[in-house]
Formats: sequence, C-alpha cells, structure tokens
Amino acid sequence: MRPWLLITFLSLLLVPAARADHFGSTPTTVVIYKNGLAWVQEEGRGETQNEWVSTTIHGRPVVGTLRLAGKGDTQVLEVQAIPGLADKSYRTLLALTEKLKGQTVYVKTAEGNHSGILLGVPSQALGGGVQMVALENKDGTLLIPMDKILQVESTVTTASLPAAALTGDAELRLRLSLKEGSYHITTSYMTQFLGWLPTYQLDINGTKGQLQLDAVVANDGLDLTGAEVQFATGEGSFPLRFTQSPLVEVQTQPQWVMEQVLDGVRGGLNNLDNNNPAYNTMNMVSSQQMVGPGAVEGAHSSGEETHLYGPVRLTLKKRERAIIPLGKGTVPAKFVYYYKAPREVSNAPDQNTVWLAAQFTNELKFPLTTGPILVTRKGQPVGQGFVTYTHEKGEALVPVSIASSVLASAAEQELERDSSALTFRGAKYDKAVIKGTIAIENLQDRAVTVRIEKPVAGKVTKLSDSGKATSRMQSAYDPNPTSQAVWTIELKPGKKQEITYQYNLYVHRYGKTSY
Repeated sequence: MRPWLLITFLSLLLVPAARADHFGSTPTTVVIYKNGLAWVQEEGRGETQNEWVSTTIHGRPVVGTLRLAGKGDTQVLEVQAIPGLADKSYRTLLALTEKLKGQTVYVKTAEGNHSGILLGVPSQALGGGVQMVALENKDGTLLIPMDKILQVESTVTTASLPAAALTGDAELRLRLSLKEGSYHITTSYMTQFLGWLPTYQLDINGTKGQLQLDAVVANDGLDLTGAEVQFATGEGSFPLRFTQSPLVEVQTQPQWVMEQVLDGVRGGLNNLDNNNPAYNTMNMVSSQQMVGPGAVEGAHSSGEETHLYGPVRLTLKKRERAIIPLGKGTVPAKFVYYYKAPREVSNAPDQNTVWLAAQFTNELKFPLTTGPILVTRKGQPVGQGFVTYTHEKGEALVPVSIASSVLASAAEQELERDSSALTFRGAKYDKAVIKGTIAIENLQDRAVTVRIEKPVAGKVTKLSDSGKATSRMQSAYDPNPTSQAVWTIELKPGKKQEITYQYNLYVHRYGKTSY
C-alpha cells in the first residue's frame, strides 16, 4: 500500500499574479528577554524586475509585532503571507509536487477523488488568484485548487524532501513601490521560544570577591548566524506573547485575538492596584533585596528601565543552547551571618534561623538582574542563592546556608499599659510598651559579623548597640506604623550577646488583639 501524506489547510492567502523574486532575509539584531521572548530584526537585499518580492522569515511573530519596511527609496506597499504548518505547509506541497512531477498520483478533495499524471503547479495563478495543481488524465488537463487538497497518495513522502522544505516558516510576499532595481528590506518582530537565564558566580576571599554574570541561552526559535545579540534585564509586558500572528499562523483567528485583548482590558480596569489594560504580574519587582538591605547611598542605574547587556556576536542554531559571559570584576564582598527575627515573637524555643550569607556591593559597570547565584569560598562551593535586581553601587545580601555555629533567639514582654490612651476612628486603644530581647551566640573560635533585622508592628522608641530603625504608616485604618530595626554587630569568639529594643503598640481595647 502506498503511504499517505496528509496535507491540511485551514486557510490559504491569495498568491500575487506575477512571479515574485525571492531574497534571503538574515537575522541581524536580536534582543532576548528572560520570559522566552525575543525581538528580532532581519535584513535582506536584492535586485528585482518585478514589483513583488518574497522572503521567508526565520521566527514565528507574536501577534501585532511584525513590521516590514524598505530602506532608501523603496517602500513596502502590501504584505501577503502563505502560513507555514511544518510538514503540512504550502511550501512542502510545492516541493512535493516537484518530486512527484511526471508520476501518477491520487488526490483527495472535499468534492471527490482524482488521479492522473502530475504536471506540476503552474507559475501563473489561475481561478481568481488561487494556486492550482495540474493533473493529466484521460479527459485532458485537470486543475485542482491547492487549498482544496486534503490528501495526496504517492510513493514519495515528505521524508524524501530537503530539510528547507519542511521548516514550516511563513513565506512573505511584498509589493514594492519600485518595479525594478535594487532594494533593501528590514523586518522586525517579537517571537517566542528564544530566552535567556542570568546566572552568577561569586568567589569570596577575605573581603574581596570575583563576581561573574553569564547568560544561558535557550534557542528553540530560529537559526542565528553572527547576529548582534543583547540581553534584557527586564521582562517586557507582552500580554499576547503566547499568541502567534494570524498573518503567519492559520490556527490563530483574529476574533480570538480580540477576545484576549478585551479580556485583558476588563481585567486591568477591575484591578485597583494596576489598571493597565496590559496588566502583567511578571513585571512586579520587590522594592528591596530579598533579605532587606536594599539600595545604599550613591546607588544608581543606567537610566533605562530595561538595561541591555551586550551586544555580543552569536551563532546559535535552532534547538541549540549556549552560555555567554556578559561581565565580571572584583567587588567588595564578605561572609556575614544573618538573622531576621519573626514579626510575632514567641517566647517558646524554636529552630535556629541564622543564615550564612554573602554580602557584596555591585561595583560592576552595569546593574544586576534577578537570577540564581553560586557562592564559593576560594573556589569551593558554599551554597546557592538568589540575587534580585541590584543597581550599580547597590548592596546585595544572599543567604546561602543555615548556620550551625551561630545561634539566635528572640523574646518579648509587655512592660506597661496605658488604658484608653488613644481614640482612633471612633474606637479606643490602649498603649502597650513592649520590650524585646534578641540573644546571639557565637560557637566559633573566631569573630563573626552578624546582621540582625526585626520587623515591628509599632513605633520603635529604644535600640541598644547602635541599632537603627525606620518607620512608616501602612494603613489609614491602623494607628500603628510598621517599623524595621537593624543591627550589625561583631561577635567575639565563643561569646553570647543580648541586644534589646523597645516599641509602643496601640491595642484595640475591645478587639481580639491583646497582651
């Protein structure tokens, strides 16, 4: 039995009546985002004696992003496309007919079945512009519209075709302002399946560290040959990033795209925190580092919301991977111990939550984007953590391992209470004065640096050991501010130290909260 080749078309755009001169477009500039999107610019040049030229773009454009333009005096007046569907594509059928030319084939259409010797695909469009397949049978020449073909039976299959015929890329046909002469065409679009992951390594030796940033590139989108590539720190808001353009993907229908757009508008307008119609939670960035130090005085950025690393020249085929060094340098760095006391302190003993952390200042010439970091000591792994966005000269603190030789515990007690000290929004509040104690013990035979943080639901009034506190109001419905107390202490070998703090807390007199 002859093998069957299924050729399925959901839609077929009309082909220009005149023959199109084909030119090769090459990806020249690429910006890669961390969410698997890339902005691609392709360029192509050629000579034409025809107002129509055609090319095949390398990626699959995200809806609404594809742009084609001529350079110089050339203008693009119209763009048509024949979508690609892998081995079910128009291009594959054209290549197949070339292989089958002169052979007997059996063609199935919705209207019926036909057989005959395949003459090929006429170069001129017939039947109102629809491409035809010509068969010779006993009754003469039969023309079958290509978009009506459902199946072709023959001894030749797509396995016999060159790889170029099986890509499924869309063929674009451009009508130009000039009918003959040289042209230069640029194409730009967003595409999926090309993304990058930032990875860091920090090797600490004393008070210095060697910090390196690499880009791990996953290319499942398109072939790159000597392209100029940059890597974006941010994750741009592209709410239709998973939707391919109807121009090149016949399974994407315009009404489906509009439904997604309108759903996004409705969802954005109903969200009080962010009424952007293109609302995208992927862009949310914490205002401070993961464990609290935040930016320091003198921190600054490049002035761009999305910093671009690079450019680098990159040759990377589709389905290949690469790791690209983006920058390295010496930075102030050291190991410290980090303890973040819980907001609600229980006097009962609990597990030790002191971390060994890497603390460093970003003195590289670019900001650090969010990504995993491997921390080593003189080349030996200590642990792995997570760096959040850090401006130039900003400070980062990365916990990498639970400590076993530095212990901490916290306790609180109420010292006094002033009944009905405050009337707030028609309710009466007592003022409780709370004293807290944090005990830190160093079991090592050397001195260690310990950073301590204590979030407080109230106003801090006293701090021992040169501690510092910040405070801000969180709600118009709560008389208590939110405060943060911070200490950095040097703890001697084998010693235990207690630090204290005191704060005022307003407690609703008839509420559930009490001390």
